[in-house]
Amino acid sequence: MPVINWRALSLTMFIILLISLIWEVTLALPYGWWDFQDQAMVGIRITAWSRLPIEEVCVWIAVTYATVIVYEIARRWQSSGKRIIHALMG
Repeated sequence: MPVINWRALSLTMFIILLISLIWEVTLALPYGWWDFQDQAMVGIRITAWSRLPIEEVCVWIAVTYATVIVYEIARRWQSSGKRIIHALMG
């Protein structure tokens, strides 16, 4: 999308990944506050990070990107002045 501020997105994604990694890898998984069901996972785990499933990192990246996309869509809809059905469906 040409309207996305890629530097801001990159910074936000970095901060989200950093906070999530600190939380999950240093606190939640080692202390057993929660864990993941092995049968529901792909099976690729990052062993250096308390056996963190690779899906968890992919979810953090996808959620950050999806949040930016939803924000840009809502911003374009608001600036168009149209009703939401008209703006999204044409």
